[in-house]
Amino acid sequence: GGSTSATASKEVPRDPEAVHDAATNYEVPTYDVMSLNIHGDNFMSYTKQAQADDGMFNLNLGSDFVKRYQDPTTEWAITNAFNFDGYHVVSDDDDLDYDFQYEFSDSISGHYHKWLNGSRGLMMGVQLSMDFATYTNGDAPSSFMNKPKDGVDFVVNMAMGFGYGRVIDARVIVVAAAMYEAVGLPATAEDLAKAAEIMGRYAAGVYDTKYKDGVVARATYYADLAKHIGTDNPFKLYEVESSPIYNIGIRRSGAELNLWFHLSSGDHGDDDGDADAGKSGHIEQEGQVAVLIADTMCFYLQEQFVYGLNHAKALPGQRVGTVSSTGFGIVGGFDDTHPGQDNLHLALEAGLSVDHSPQWNTNFQINFNYGKLDDRWASSSKDSGYDYHLYIRTTFAMATKLLGSAWIGMSGFSDPANPIFGYSGLHLSDMRGLGYEAGEIGYGMGIQFSYYIF
Repeated sequence: GGSTSATASKEVPRDPEAVHDAATNYEVPTYDVMSLNIHGDNFMSYTKQAQADDGMFNLNLGSDFVKRYQDPTTEWAITNAFNFDGYHVVSDDDDLDYDFQYEFSDSISGHYHKWLNGSRGLMMGVQLSMDFATYTNGDAPSSFMNKPKDGVDFVVNMAMGFGYGRVIDARVIVVAAAMYEAVGLPATAEDLAKAAEIMGRYAAGVYDTKYKDGVVARATYYADLAKHIGTDNPFKLYEVESSPIYNIGIRRSGAELNLWFHLSSGDHGDDDGDADAGKSGHIEQEGQVAVLIADTMCFYLQEQFVYGLNHAKALPGQRVGTVSSTGFGIVGGFDDTHPGQDNLHLALEAGLSVDHSPQWNTNFQINFNYGKLDDRWASSSKDSGYDYHLYIRTTFAMATKLLGSAWIGMSGFSDPANPIFGYSGLHLSDMRGLGYEAGEIGYGMGIQFSYYIF
């Protein structure tokens, strides 16, 4: 159990070493969660070109459903992401003064991963995603935003892969540390691991199964948790655990290296009623390292390499979906592309997630993308290009179910007229439609919200 038997109000020094040890050494917990939220990830924002007066207003509204299960040797998830995006260009140039453009999209994805020799050893897995989008560019040309004028896209992607290692969701360790801090008690790595085990058992339904009554199960769970921590104030523990701030941000630990083989098939119907269908195969190698520096801070570094194997026809770009089918769950998320034969894409990303309190989180992120197109597929004289993005988002829990965020960022492109496999997670790639010259830098800012129904 905990170190004392009474609630203390004074703060105690943090022990980053205990948090790191607990996240690194404890057994992968059994974890069963489900959530549904309505959000405005880019609810309202404005981006502009630094060297001119061109700008763009953006609107966004969507919803995310996630069902995720984890135990020491298994991890699977089912997600659904609905999204609406709207754009309006503000420009002194009549050629850029387009009507309002919009896109509706929906993405369903799932994956199943199995570890064969221990909880962090050899992994084998399968993935499946289905994506649908309908959009209109109004009076804008098909080159604007790299989209056809009007159309409907449908893409199915299947993958099989293997890897070694495991990056685990360690938020239960972070929440446990925040609980100890909230009641003013010190905690060892063993204390945190035991508290995380109790939380994992409750999340997995052990208490509900035993007591057959949700109210009794919940009361018993918090009583057990309070007894272990050493406090007579279980309501304080509930306040920490129920904060929606723990639904966002990165709180992971571990390292992994994976290789996936993808097969994609899709259809695109344009505004003239014509339809194109195609199939694509590509390999994807990805790696990730995440470290809990302290109970309030997580640093991660990850990379992704995609190489196209074959291409019958040009598939529609997979713009739809906000939940990564690979289960990365990173801030923004890498694009899931369908490259043609001999095309390649390299993405690098580093980030820092900081919990200032159980009600306030800030994410810092930097990423770099490089793409190379075979001469058969390049749409301009340049067959390669890069883009980069810097991004800061700060988020406040305004109630037990509502989050509000503000973000600022900057982007740069080597050749915006010929984006390779562009990174769109930060909403700043929208600036490609403003007629940028190579090497110019764009800036953006916006507000977001998320309301968690459950």
